[in-house]
Amino acid sequence: MSVPAMVGGAVAVLGAGMAVRALMPARPSVDALLKTTRSPVPHTVSDASAGRFEALTDKMGHRLVATPTVASRLPATDLRLLEMSPAKLLGRCARMAVLGMVLPQLFMLLLTVAGKRPPLPVPVLLALAVGGFFAFKCLDDVRDDAKKLREEYRYTIVSLLERLILIRSANASAGESLLRAASVGDTTPALQIRESLEHARLTGTPYWSALAELGRQIGVEDLARPARAMALAGEEKAAVTRTLENQVDLLNAAVQGDRETRANQATEQMDLPALTVGLSLVVFCALPAFIKILNL
Repeated sequence: MSVPAMVGGAVAVLGAGMAVRALMPARPSVDALLKTTRSPVPHTVSDASAGRFEALTDKMGHRLVATPTVASRLPATDLRLLEMSPAKLLGRCARMAVLGMVLPQLFMLLLTVAGKRPPLPVPVLLALAVGGFFAFKCLDDVRDDAKKLREEYRYTIVSLLERLILIRSANASAGESLLRAASVGDTTPALQIRESLEHARLTGTPYWSALAELGRQIGVEDLARPARAMALAGEEKAAVTRTLENQVDLLNAAVQGDRETRANQATEQMDLPALTVGLSLVVFCALPAFIKILNL
């Protein structure tokens, strides 16, 4: 058998195998399967397509999680709310710290090329300072993201309770009403609530207990309070309706307070730019006259 024939046969077999593999249905990922029946505590699966640097920092994050001193200082409630594992957070902080240590060295390299070599302690201290700042900024970003998501939770809970009141008025049971009310919405809070209720349905856990547990784990008291109130109210329609209406009024007042707080913060943040523009205008107008006075 000639060599070209062997090569052609191998290419044909390889092409046929690739065609069969492409036509086969793709298997769902383990992460997607777990999300359908998972508990409120998030499970993470390593991404096989991650780069070498990201994989290295993820391994570093797993090692840091094993350190009690580091793990005890992590915002565990915020991580559960954001569905982020501690190792993932520590890996991200490690990447940011490495980036923070590299950036000053680039500046020092430019100074060295320009002929101004700084003493050795300067780049070392600068690298440690910038790296530490980047790492703590990563942790601060997680807290900010969790705060924004909790505010979004408040809007979602208000909408959920309003729909629940309407559905309960149609003589539906408490459990059925809650499932129907939670079936609407594609935001992160709506998905987490729906997944928690689905998990409770599969495990036979009371729905309100599941919501209370979810609110406790992710630090959203606005979700835990209505759950406790509904558990105390029982199945009586009038008592449940009055309880839900009271909770909606309280949450609407809290939402209005959040809006006023954000508006006041935005107004205060505008003071510094306005002051900077005013001082720049004063300096721009007074600088020519000041220069003339100095030249006299």
